[in-house]
Amino acid sequence: MLRFLFPILALAVLPVQAWAQRVEITPFVGYRFGGGFSDVTTSGSTTSRDIGIDEGLSLGIVLDVSLSRLFQLELLFDRQDSHLNREDSDGAETPLADGKVNYYHIGLLFQGKSTIQPFVAITTGATHFRTPEDTDDEWRSSLGIALGGKTRFNEWIGARLQARLVGTYIGSDDELLCGTPDGCYTKLNDTIMRQLDLSGGVIFHF
Repeated sequence: MLRFLFPILALAVLPVQAWAQRVEITPFVGYRFGGGFSDVTTSGSTTSRDIGIDEGLSLGIVLDVSLSRLFQLELLFDRQDSHLNREDSDGAETPLADGKVNYYHIGLLFQGKSTIQPFVAITTGATHFRTPEDTDDEWRSSLGIALGGKTRFNEWIGARLQARLVGTYIGSDDELLCGTPDGCYTKLNDTIMRQLDLSGGVIFHF
């Protein structure tokens, strides 16, 4: 009896193991909204100002490793090249410098079983701020949540659409964006910087 039972069990487990080893790589392009810092000041000044990050294109890549039919381990890199503007208390805006806002995240994705797979992903990691003249890498912790859907065209190719909201913690007395003409900006209070990214990409299955 065991001679016949073992091959049957092996055949039943094999598809699950094959699925668990499946990898998805998704390069994507998106459009990112929001971001910026309110209530900041420069060295030697008591004037409170706001720094805005222009909305614009973002580029990135997602690596998903299947843990089961429903869950995937997700690794994310998402980059935005933008421009920084200073808004003074009188409402006047002054262009400052080009800037980059990059996300490096790891998390867990839960997906449905239908042909078009809805999913939710929760990730955490680091936000990297950079300006051209900034000699110090500025890293802050962040948390993201994504909602979207996937579909497969064949065994190797698919598509992914999503909306991702990321919040980055900025502490009081943190110095930021030291590569601007004004020097370093200092945050006056704790806050969460929020950015929304709408993106789509092509999934490559392995």
